[in-house]
Amino acid sequence: MKKVFLFTLISACLFTGCDATDDVSTEVGAVAMYIVDYSSNELQFGATLNVAKVSSTLTSLPVSASITQPTNDLNGAVSLVLNTTGDQLFDGELSEQGTSRIFTPVLLSPNDFFELESPVGYPSQLSVLDIEGPYNLSFETLWQAIDHLSLTQIFLNQGGLFGRYLYQPSPNVSEQWKWVIIMYVP
Repeated sequence: MKKVFLFTLISACLFTGCDATDDVSTEVGAVAMYIVDYSSNELQFGATLNVAKVSSTLTSLPVSASITQPTNDLNGAVSLVLNTTGDQLFDGELSEQGTSRIFTPVLLSPNDFFELESPVGYPSQLSVLDIEGPYNLSFETLWQAIDHLSLTQIFLNQGGLFGRYLYQPSPNVSEQWKWVIIMYVP
């Protein structure tokens, strides 16, 4: 009898269930991130994230950094947050020895991204937010690490907002430094 009742209850829920789209917005914004080696300007990793859709009237990448320096043999941390949604885009360790890890986002190999037949030229009107900057290196130099990826072209075509952050796991070990390039379509 319990099985019949349970089957009837589940069937009734399926046939008269609520429409899930009434409660949850199906519109999403998109974030793409690239990790580029500081010394060689070579693309090492990438990631994509879906975030809640927000007003598209933004003119600058709304990302802020929260940094806790390592002290007393304890590791520190750096976190990059998308201010409009509160989503954590990047979370990495900081240490005196430079033996740090990146926890967020889940990183993909550069081979996991589609490549273009020819690179996208550097857009002369591109505005790039230097998170915790300014930085002396022109973004055009970094552009060469990502100009051949179709994802870069997609974000450009959709009016994406661009930013970069110099992730320094250790101030003393520059071989471990990475550029974090962020592209965002609200």
